[in-house]
Amino acid sequence: MTPGGSHGEQYGNDANLNARIDLHRRFSTDPISWSRWVFAQMPMPEGARVLEVGAGTGVLWSDNRDRLPNGLRLTLSDASPGMLTAAKAQLAGMAGVEFTHTDAGHLPGADQSFDIVIANHVLYHVPDRQSAFSEVVRVLRPNGRFYAATNGAAHMRELDDLIGPKAAAVQLSATRFGLENGTEQLVPFFGSVYIVRQQNPLQVTDVSAVTAYVGSMMLGLSDKEMARIDDVVRRIIATEGAFQITRDSGIFLCAEPRRTAN
Repeated sequence: MTPGGSHGEQYGNDANLNARIDLHRRFSTDPISWSRWVFAQMPMPEGARVLEVGAGTGVLWSDNRDRLPNGLRLTLSDASPGMLTAAKAQLAGMAGVEFTHTDAGHLPGADQSFDIVIANHVLYHVPDRQSAFSEVVRVLRPNGRFYAATNGAAHMRELDDLIGPKAAAVQLSATRFGLENGTEQLVPFFGSVYIVRQQNPLQVTDVSAVTAYVGSMMLGLSDKEMARIDDVVRRIIATEGAFQITRDSGIFLCAEPRRTAN
């Protein structure tokens, strides 16, 4: 499941995003958090110049402060001023970081100015991904790398089943840019595209964490519908010990930017 509503509605501040992060952090069956896992897939040399597109609250960097390369020069961009405010607070005191208010179709930086560009669970929100990929290719150095994380079609499917028809309106990751269809969108822009997948379920034992997650999705559910979801999850936890939710996420590792695609 991926958020519905406009990007501005969803991410005017960090409240909705924090509700989703909380569910994954508290109830993952993997001792390694998503931020730690995904960071490990993105080797960064010392002195690397890195751009994160749609950086949100900067959690990728705050969760990995202990293993950032020496001399890292980091640019965090986001279309939401509220998210950038949260990121600045989260990364206070971290050297070599700058923040830019812009969208994925207008990336900061001169041509061939970044070693690495990262888009962590953001591209399914971008309506014109071809323009975004062209911008990524423009700002990447010839030996640069692009890392794009997203979800698979099975991700959070138990919540989709629980919510019902309204869930279809927010299934953006698989239909717009997911693990099943991302390669075909990326290969015109990169000579090498490879997927690394992470699949481990959530075992949720707190009903309120589920309802907070669902409430953050901008589904327009009534109080009656939310009460039904609460009741169903509560009964599952009581009888089975936990409400299990499938997680199917991964990252595209992209190299050899094609300048002709620009």
